[in-house]
Amino acid sequence: MAHGKSSNWTANQTWGIEDYQGEGRYIRHVSFTGPKSEVINTKTVYDYIGPV
Repeated sequence: MAHGKSSNWTANQTWGIEDYQGEGRYIRHVSFTGPKSEVINTKTVYDYIGPV
């Protein structure tokens, strides 16, 4: 988990390989919390082609 804080917003993120539509994909989940407790959740899906 990574944690960052800027402009009174807090961002927490987790990432890893997950099953997505039957395939292994690199997925990043980010949850943003604002100064008035606003919450925005995002999920970014990347193609995973294997180790470098």
